Order: sequence, then structure tokens, then C-alpha cells
Amino acid sequence: MPIRPTLKDSVIGSAEWFRQLHGDVARSTREREERERLEQTNPRIVITMVHGTWARSATWVNPDSQFGWYLRRVLTPALVIPFRWSGRNSVKARSRAWNDLRAHINWVRETYPNARHALVAHSHGGNVVLSALADKWLAERTLGVATLGTPFLSAELREDEPLFGPVDGFVAAMFSGIAVFAIGAALGHGRSWWLAGLATWAGVALVLLGASYAASWMQRHARRVRDRMPGTSLTASQLAIVRTSADEAAAALSGARVAGGFASIFWSMASGRVVEWLRQVLQGMDYFGIRTIQDQVMKRDGSAPERFQTSGEIATKSARDTVVPLLPTLVLMMLDDNSALTRWFGAVLGVGYGLPALGALIVSVLSIPFGMIFALGLLPCGWTLPFAGPYLDLTAEPAPPGTWSVTQLRASGEDSLSHGRSHDDVVAIDYVCEWLKARLTAAEGSEPAPLA
Repeated sequence: MPIRPTLKDSVIGSAEWFRQLHGDVARSTREREERERLEQTNPRIVITMVHGTWARSATWVNPDSQFGWYLRRVLTPALVIPFRWSGRNSVKARSRAWNDLRAHINWVRETYPNARHALVAHSHGGNVVLSALADKWLAERTLGVATLGTPFLSAELREDEPLFGPVDGFVAAMFSGIAVFAIGAALGHGRSWWLAGLATWAGVALVLLGASYAASWMQRHARRVRDRMPGTSLTASQLAIVRTSADEAAAALSGARVAGGFASIFWSMASGRVVEWLRQVLQGMDYFGIRTIQDQVMKRDGSAPERFQTSGEIATKSARDTVVPLLPTLVLMMLDDNSALTRWFGAVLGVGYGLPALGALIVSVLSIPFGMIFALGLLPCGWTLPFAGPYLDLTAEPAPPGTWSVTQLRASGEDSLSHGRSHDDVVAIDYVCEWLKARLTAAEGSEPAPLA
């Protein structure tokens, strides 16, 4: 027959249970307080969290976020520190950010000299981190960097030989005026159209001067962009590139770049042969011997560039040097002739003489919209990038230049887009935590302390 517990036994049992519960709670509280104390005073690792574009108020970078909690739990004692920058979508903003991040990394190293340092970044925050770690000394002393959905930017200058140089600009402006004057003379107006020709010359010259200044500014801007995007000094083992499925930002970047690329390819295919022919003609015409003078000035000893020439080239150059300088005088004489046929022939001859320069001007102007369309593909990487026009070759790729390992994860929620929430995805969080844990364990096992 079972023995029923008395009221006294029940009270004693409940008291024991409460004492045990209180002891567990107190022990858990003490452990939490000790962990928090160690996190603040003597952490094993300090993790800097870097948000992406337009996310200055992001909460996932905070220590009490889901990501921060997992990091602190897996790597305990670990200190999670958010790094906030303007979040503006421009090269200048990211340049300021990576300079500030370098100062932050140095502060972390001075404040926690016994801790390893790692960084976790989302989207363009990854570019901020990699540029900050272009400093080899800092990169060597960084445990690791994990990026989530980062479009890695790389910039190079384009040094293509321009079709239309200052010499051709001068000639094109001059012959546009001469063409107006010649047409007036051919129509029987004599030299009365000289003012219209002069105005045309001045107008085209002003346009070309503005275009030359704009091109020079775009080249300087392209150089500034390149200088503000230094390549990282991290090694492949220090960088974990994590991407999730259904990343809408990567798809938008790819689509914009492909559209711009098709515009550039179409224009190159349509105009390639014309441009090459015009370049050869412009070099061969050597209006008023300006190109020869320019080459001699550029040579330090003042001598003409030496190049082997065939007999045919020598004969052609000799004929050109003899006949071409006489053409302007011949054209003016024909335009003053009483015969309309002679005047028209002189006009055609004068316009034809300057046609290659005018053609180069037209091709250069027509190339502007195609260059702008191609550059619009850079907008998702910064609103100022299209101003670099055709002088900047910028790419946004799944990995930086070089050999790297990329981990493609299937996001936990396949029914929605993943870029803006990859930092809250438990699959991505778990991968980054385990990767950093393996890096930290290996570092602690091979080195007594981090590099000072």
C-alpha cells in the first residue's frame, strides 16, 4: 500500500526544490556576470560589425542582436562592437569610412592587446573593410573577415588611345569655319561669308574647349576613384565570402552591368572599323605638320621619332609633304575664281581636306551617349561613378581579384529576397560563427598571443 506524503514532507520537498532553483539561478547569474566582465575586460576575441549602404541605424550590428548573441555564445568570452559609418552610396563616403575603420581597429588593438580581432560586414560594408585592410600590417594582425552579400568593387583606369586629340580639335574647328566660308564662296557670295565662317570656327572651338575640359575632369575623377579603392592585403584563408540565394542586389548589379556592356559592345562593333580608319587618316594627314612638331617637342633631343619605313611609305610621305601644305592656298585661289564649277570644286576640295577631322569630331560626340549608358551600370556602386565615363573600368564581382573561396548558402526562407536580411539568416549566422570559432581555435593553438 503506497505511503502518502504528509503535509510536512510536501513543505520540506518544495523548500528543497526552491533552494535548488534559487541556486541554479544564482549560479547562472554569476556565470553571466563573469562572462560579461570578461567580455569587457579580457575577451578572447573582439568582433567589429560593419553595416552596409543606407543602414546607419541597423540593429544587427549590436551585441544584443541575434547575430551578436550567437557570436558571444559560440566564442565566449567575446566582445561585439558595432562600427557605424554614414552609409551613403558613394566612393567618397566609403573612403572616409575605411579611414575611420583603420583608426577603430588600432583603438581595438590598443584597448584589448591580448584579444584577437575579427570583422563581420554586410554588403558595401565589406568593401569598407577590405579597403581598410589594404594596410598589410593591420591585415596580418587580423584573425579573419566574414562578408555577407558584398559586391566586391575593383577599379582600373582605361588608357585607350583617344581618337580625337587637341591637334585634331584645332583642325576640326578651323575646317568647320572654312567649310562655311567655302560654301558661301561656291554660291557666288565671294568672301562675304567670312564672318559666318569665323563665328562657326569660334563656336566649334568653344564647344571643343568645353569637351576637352570635361574629358580632363572625368579622367581626374576616374583616377580619384581608383585611388580611393585600394586592394586588400588579406590572404585567402583570412576571408570568408558568404553569399545567400535570391540576392536581389547582386542580380540588379549584374543586370545593369550587362545592359551597359551590350551598349558598349554594340558601339564598338558599329564604329570600330570607322574609328581605326579615321585614326590612321588623321595620323597620315598631319595637318600643317602639327603632329610632326608635336612628336619633336615630346622627344627630349628634339629629333623626330625613328621608325623603319618602306619605300612606298617614304614616297607617300614625300608626296604628302609636298602637296598637302599647298592645298589651303589652292583652295582659296579656286574659291576666288569666276567659274562656278571651279568654286564648287574648291569648296569640295576644302571640305574634303578637313573631312577626317570633322568625322573624328562627329564620332567622338556620338560616342558620348553610349559611354553614359555603359557608365549608368555603375550607379548601384555609387552615384558619382558615371561621371568617370569611359575612363574607368569598374567591376562588381562575387569575389575580389585573385583566388578566393566563396560559400553559397541556401537561405532559410526561399519565398523572399535575401540581400537585406542575410545578416539575420540563421544559416549564414551559424556558418560565420563556426568559421570564426575554427579560426580562433587554430590561432590559440599555434600562437601564444596575437602579434603586437
